Amino acid sequence: MPWFTCWHVVNLKSLAGLTAMTRDGRVCPVSGVLAVDTNNDLAILQVEGQGFVPLPIAATACQGEPVWVLSHPAPWFYM
Repeated sequence: MPWFTCWHVVNLKSLAGLTAMTRDGRVCPVSGVLAVDTNNDLAILQVEGQGFVPLPIAATACQGEPVWVLSHPAPWFYM
């Protein structure tokens, strides 16, 4: 299942490994980086596991609409 994250998160020289944590607390291994966009700080990861439910993404958004961002600024999760 592809997951998205920031490129700067996976581009650390001291990175020993990656995992993804689901909303229900499951921890799943990241098996690889599928694609990156360094200009927009985006990486698409391959995450191993089952039972993932993708979030719906709007086809379009109008200027001025609110945007929600889920982040994990160390050491706080789901901010």
